[in-house]
Amino acid sequence: FLDCFGVDLQGIYGTTETGGISTTYGAATPAGSVGRPMGPVRLSIGNQNAYADLGPGVGEVFIHSPSMMEGYVGCDTRWGQDGAFGTGDLGRVDTCGNLTLVGRIKDMINLGGMKVDPAPVEQALLQHVTVTDAAVYPGIRPDGSEFVQACITLADGHHLSERDLKVHCTHLLDAFRVPTRFHVKDVLPRTASGKCLKVKCPQFPASLRTDGSSPAD
Repeated sequence: FLDCFGVDLQGIYGTTETGGISTTYGAATPAGSVGRPMGPVRLSIGNQNAYADLGPGVGEVFIHSPSMMEGYVGCDTRWGQDGAFGTGDLGRVDTCGNLTLVGRIKDMINLGGMKVDPAPVEQALLQHVTVTDAAVYPGIRPDGSEFVQACITLADGHHLSERDLKVHCTHLLDAFRVPTRFHVKDVLPRTASGKCLKVKCPQFPASLRTDGSSPAD
């Protein structure tokens, strides 16, 4: 965009519940950050202990804004002048107040207390020359525990075994982040805007063993 139009684009951040845009950027905004709170908006990072394995200072982003809504219709939850809205986003705030987003809480995969952010795993898969698209999301075992699974698309005429994919990921990721099982599809389910609909991605049967494998393996 900068090369074509001579204008640099910057990311900003906000939620409908808190009145729209909550952060703004300036000349000193570091790369990858969505900037600092604008006007009377206040940001805080909560529940950091639950996400300590994602890095220092990472937790849920809470927003307090004078334009935030009172609550959802039909829901008892209310936010007032003394409350803050939990966005469901994960992030960290630097010493200058700049917010950097890390991921979404609902997207995190919980492996016995260890949190796996799907985004770096998807990026690792896409580094394979034959992988053209990837989605990483939790699988559920019969005991309710989660494992990491992935759905990918491959370049025309190519084939990769599950072992090939695991070996590739092992070179780029911690062992516990490597997907246990893989689905290969012609195309991933996406919205018109391009967002992957992970809830429509395939699931392995509930008969998986505790190591993520099926009884037939």
